[in-house]
Amino acid sequence: EAYFSLAVTGGFIMAMAVLFSSITTRHEIKNLSDWKGSYSLSDIFNEIIVAISNKSFLLFFFGNLTLSVSWGLLNNLTLFINTDFWGLKGSQISIFLFVYLSTAFLAFALTPKLVAKLDKRKLVMLCVFGVAIACPFAFITYNLGLTPEKGTTELVLFLCIPLFFISTLSIMGNMTRDSMIGDIADEVELHSGKRQEGVLYSAVSFIQKVNTAIGSITGGLVLSYLNYSTDNPTYEQTYALFFVQGVVGPTLLIIPIFIFYFYTLNRHKHSQIVRKIKERSSY
Repeated sequence: EAYFSLAVTGGFIMAMAVLFSSITTRHEIKNLSDWKGSYSLSDIFNEIIVAISNKSFLLFFFGNLTLSVSWGLLNNLTLFINTDFWGLKGSQISIFLFVYLSTAFLAFALTPKLVAKLDKRKLVMLCVFGVAIACPFAFITYNLGLTPEKGTTELVLFLCIPLFFISTLSIMGNMTRDSMIGDIADEVELHSGKRQEGVLYSAVSFIQKVNTAIGSITGGLVLSYLNYSTDNPTYEQTYALFFVQGVVGPTLLIIPIFIFYFYTLNRHKHSQIVRKIKERSSY
């Protein structure tokens, strides 16, 4: 019965957030670029091909796609780990919401400062690597016998330690990756002479949908492989899920780190691109 109230509350909050974002960014509309190309279907497909064939975009796309697989898997197993393995109640799990909220504000404050000092590529790799290091923390400490007793508030507070770093780094990584799209759009404009924000940001939206879909699929496959019983799972089944979350998921994060390593659109290169675009537009 509580799910309906939760859905209504969540929908209301999201609607208000969208309205707030739209209203407070209206003054930026005048700064948007005007489309001067054709509207024919063939030309639209050609523009899409130009945008998605960019090397930086392809690395960005597949880096985010592989990240979505591991991150989606980790997120979809969290509820089972918290309830079936750790034995936490709903009221205890709600404590994690305060961590998510506080880390969001912390990430919003830190990300612009770190981007100013580091290349976006380095910051993204650092964030993903940090998540990969923090995720196995609970698994390792449990096997060393260092975690508090299951089902206790002390355990919740203990789990807040890795969650603080995971949440902060993941939000910082998301913000930094989203900002890369603007840089890629500048590079595409330099090569093609046209802005492609629509295509590029649509790709980001697609990746977000893939995150949810692949996470649900991979999580479901793991549960199916283990013959996981949601009513009365055995300790071996819950521990196997814990192993996937604490070892397999973080290991998969090596793949996006490897892909982003070859992303070469750094700050110096982007400044040169912007300079060339301005020089061309002044002629």
